[in-house]
Amino acid sequence: MTFPDDPKRFLRTIIIKEKIYPNVKKELMERLSKYPDHRVDSRTFKLINKPSPEFSKWHGIDRTAIRWGPMIDEDKCVGCGLCVVQCSERRNVFGYDETRRKSVVLYPYNCMVGCNNCQVACLWDAIKFPDFSELKKLARDLVDSGIVRRELEDRLSRNPNLLMELPDSLIVRMTKLVKIVDK
Repeated sequence: MTFPDDPKRFLRTIIIKEKIYPNVKKELMERLSKYPDHRVDSRTFKLINKPSPEFSKWHGIDRTAIRWGPMIDEDKCVGCGLCVVQCSERRNVFGYDETRRKSVVLYPYNCMVGCNNCQVACLWDAIKFPDFSELKKLARDLVDSGIVRRELEDRLSRNPNLLMELPDSLIVRMTKLVKIVDK
C-alpha cells in the first residue's frame, strides 16, 4: 500500500465513508476516563512546560531546548477529539475541555520530535507546528556529529534482530540510484 498523495483528503474520505466519529468520541471518553487529569477547563488550565522523564532528552539534547510541539487554533477547532485519540497514549500530549468542546495542548514537551500525526489527522487545519527547517538542521547536526551513528550501533548491538540482509539485486539497484542522485 502506498501513502496517499493528499493525506487530508484520504482521511476525510475514510471518516465520512466509515462514519468513524462515534468511535472517536468513544475512544476520547475512554482516554479521558483513564487519564482524568486530561479533562481540563481550557480557560484556566496550566500548560505543563516540563516533559515526562522518559521524554526529557532527544538524542542527548534537553527536550525543552527543542522548539517542537502542536499549537491549536481555537477558532478552527471543532472539538471532535481526533487529535487526542490520534496522539499516542504513551505521549498523551493533549487535554480536552468537555464544556467548551475543545482540545488543548497540555504536555507540549511530550510530543515526539518530528511527529505531526495530529496535524495530518485534523481535518479542519486547527493544528500547526513550528517550521520543519529548524528541526532538519538539528537532525543534520546530530548525524554530522556521529551521535546518530553511535546510537544506531548501540541499539543494533543490544538487538541484532533489527539487522536484515538485503538481496544482492536490491543492493545493486540502490547503488545505481545513489550514483544517479549524487550526479
